[in-house]
Amino acid sequence: MLIFFVFVFFLSSCSSPESSPYKIGLFQINEAPTLRAAREGLLQALKDQGFFPGKNIEIIIRNGKGDISSVQKIAEEFVEEKVDLIAALSTPCLQAAIHVTTEIPIVFSSVANPVLVGAGRSETDHLPNVTGVSSQGPIYQNLAFIREVVPQAKRLGTLWTPAELNSEYYLNLVRKGAEKFGFEVIALPVESVHEVFFTAQTLVNRRIDVLFPISDNTLNASFAAVAQVANENRIPLFGANLLTVEQG
Repeated sequence: MLIFFVFVFFLSSCSSPESSPYKIGLFQINEAPTLRAAREGLLQALKDQGFFPGKNIEIIIRNGKGDISSVQKIAEEFVEEKVDLIAALSTPCLQAAIHVTTEIPIVFSSVANPVLVGAGRSETDHLPNVTGVSSQGPIYQNLAFIREVVPQAKRLGTLWTPAELNSEYYLNLVRKGAEKFGFEVIALPVESVHEVFFTAQTLVNRRIDVLFPISDNTLNASFAAVAQVANENRIPLFGANLLTVEQG
């Protein structure tokens, strides 16, 4: 919720419902439920503060459809179109936005660790045109819960996306936490949502005891496929965010 207040505060300080339309370029890497929720919440927060698309604000919404190169192109287009602000939903989008401009204000959300993509050195030492709210998942708490629910589990299977820096970051946290909780981590990479189902099946064939996919944009967008494999093979499945519950 904090990102919505950050976003609206920025607009309110630069514009008002009576001024000329403010142009925002909003983009996301794919249509993962987490990103969809962030986008819808942001748009609703704008309306609540008197900013209405097509009336006193212009919002250009674009989707990379899971392709990193498309995200980079979208960011470049926003600069060419001279948007007043870029809203970057996801780590790949923030990374692309930072790469194309040092002048246009950037507000980010759904980013695990903005420092990874060059947003700054810390929460207080960051690029002057970049702000937002990070949303790092509680990996250690997740692993502690898995150990509590499945105390006999030894082999923890996970899926991750090498193209996403946030995914690698989370995978490293899982590996470090696994040592503490006594899990052997079996990790397999996926390149796109189209690979998730079959890679999950391959992972199950490695005789894992539990399945805990990394919470990245690719896997959040295809969690239902992971759930299908887990259910068919009766493997305990754990999600890293609440929206995964709705997907199985």
